[in-house]
Amino acid sequence: MIRHIECPACHNKGLKIDINSGYKVITTGRPMKDYPCITTCAVCKRKIKYDVVKEEKEI
Repeated sequence: MIRHIECPACHNKGLKIDINSGYKVITTGRPMKDYPCITTCAVCKRKIKYDVVKEEKEI
């Protein structure tokens, strides 16, 4: 399923990332060298690094 994620550089919904349900995309909060995946923003044309992690269910 393709999700439109907010770009951390231009703050538009320019990142189109294909992920399964039950997972979420992380683009900020860690050093850039820790992110394994790269995509290009459709709006600002910058390369953005991201990671896909499994969502934790809250009780």
